[in-house]
Amino acid sequence: MESKLMSLEDAISSLVDDGDVVGIGGLSFWRKPVSACREIIRQEKKDLTLCTFVGGIEVDMLIAGGCISEVKASFVGMEVFGMAPHYRAAIESGEIKVSEESEASIALGLKCSYLKVPFMPLKGIIGTDFPKVRNDITQFEDPLGSGTQLMALPKIDLDVAILHVPYADEFGNGNIAGAVWLDDDMAKTAKKTIITCEKLVEMDDIK
Repeated sequence: MESKLMSLEDAISSLVDDGDVVGIGGLSFWRKPVSACREIIRQEKKDLTLCTFVGGIEVDMLIAGGCISEVKASFVGMEVFGMAPHYRAAIESGEIKVSEESEASIALGLKCSYLKVPFMPLKGIIGTDFPKVRNDITQFEDPLGSGTQLMALPKIDLDVAILHVPYADEFGNGNIAGAVWLDDDMAKTAKKTIITCEKLVEMDDIK
């Protein structure tokens, strides 16, 4: 089996292109690939659409670095440390576009992408303001005849997913001891996946 190990500089240079839709794994402050985000800033990648379940410091960093044109996230902030200042300023100034999302819309958008379907039906957002702020969400009636009203949530395609895990081997197998959140869905959806880790281990340790 061929080793997939490479430097962070080479990974970002060869796998992340200007204009890509980039999925960032983890949640809030947990398991965020901050070193990879720093390298994206260092290499001056531009016009990226960032998709993350719940964003934190990594989103703020990338916006401050001038790398982001759009954000898809259910929330971006610093939790007990307050708001994300660069994120807020970029929205208020119109510097970046924000796609209004919920946890469900992110999760289902990724899922229908790797299932190769154009949208996923959801009932729970009927009656909310989602259709007012998202012109790509459509209400429809169950085509099987139940009369149930549903909303069609569009798929979210990723060019590259960047995930951070506690342990990984040189062949690209990662181990997450705890909540996975949407990392597995991002890996299944993305055309390319970059895994950074705290510790490189043998394959037997992953098994």
